Amino acid sequence: AQTLARRPDLQAAYLAIEANQYRTEVAYKQLLPSLDITAALQDAASSPNSALMVSPLWSLLGQLTAPIYQGGELRAAAKEAELNEAYSYQSYRDTLLTAINEVEQYLSLETNLASREQHIATALQSAQNSLAQYQKSYRTGLVDILDLLTVQQQTYNLEASLDNLVYLRLINRINLGLALGLGTQP
Repeated sequence: AQTLARRPDLQAAYLAIEANQYRTEVAYKQLLPSLDITAALQDAASSPNSALMVSPLWSLLGQLTAPIYQGGELRAAAKEAELNEAYSYQSYRDTLLTAINEVEQYLSLETNLASREQHIATALQSAQNSLAQYQKSYRTGLVDILDLLTVQQQTYNLEASLDNLVYLRLINRINLGLALGLGTQP
């Protein structure tokens, strides 16, 4: 689970959830009344010298405003933000499900390729033994050159198949690592 959390698509989906949560909070807070406070400092004197000796006059004004009627616009915006937040949660679930399916697919493919590689390796070992037998028999004149070449071609084909399976397993392991979120910066 920690490894999957490093996937960029899951990180983006998670950050989208956080962003939509903040947007929802802002939308609901816009429904609340706002309070503005203004302060002013006045100093009146007939000369600069007397201005320093007289205490200044402070005035403090407050204003409370509330959104009274905007045609339900603020409530609709809050509801929209709430729906966007729910959508981002669903998007995260979908992204997570896709990530899990990818990992499962690559793990299954790894098992399949490993089994095939084992069978091909066994067949190759048998073909190499058979090729050695045919080479001995050819030297003694017991088999024809075409039979030897056929066995040799089968051995080469099995070697090529084994090399291809090793390549496919390596590619699959890279894909599995990427699906798990490996190879990205923590």
